[in-house]
Amino acid sequence: MRIGIDIDGVINNVDQLKLDYLYQFCVTRDKKIKNANGLIISRMADLDEREIEEFQTYYRPLLLRNAKARPFASEVIDQLMFEGHKIILMTSEKGYGRDHTPIYQWLIKNDIHYHEIVFTRRKQYACQSYKIDLMIDDNYTLFQKLPPNICCFCYETRYNRFYFQRNVIHVHSWYDIYDKITNWDQTILDYERRKIRNKIRD
Repeated sequence: MRIGIDIDGVINNVDQLKLDYLYQFCVTRDKKIKNANGLIISRMADLDEREIEEFQTYYRPLLLRNAKARPFASEVIDQLMFEGHKIILMTSEKGYGRDHTPIYQWLIKNDIHYHEIVFTRRKQYACQSYKIDLMIDDNYTLFQKLPPNICCFCYETRYNRFYFQRNVIHVHSWYDIYDKITNWDQTILDYERRKIRNKIRD
């Protein structure tokens, strides 16, 4: 199986760290957080484009430097590779700039192995170009753009736990991911049943 995996929010957990940094940034500038459960900074805080750029420029390196890998991410990815799955990391260029060296350094530091890594702002096209069978991400807006033949695992967080879509299966830990991949036939059966149920409700 060809498995696409997002980095931020899936392999690492920058969610709370980003929120902490955003609160610090806003409070020290007399700005307000308007939606702590948001995904995109422009919808989370009352900041203009210049301030968002300032936040990204200053805090983005700190986020990557201080982010921790999720428990068992390295262990499960290595096991999946050992079992013959192809692991393709996919991450957005936005926020990292053109220098991807810090990302490579973070992956090495945290023993995250992979076959390929793709830097793209358009993962929906990359998934099709790389013939991805399963995409693991935390960004629910991506799932809306993927064709139905690509199965999606949504790594559940504060900003996507109430998001449901026919081609999306929620996962809660890396061993949950491993269990669902190992028992793929049952996972797909449950997935197809849910699609049928949702279609009937529609």
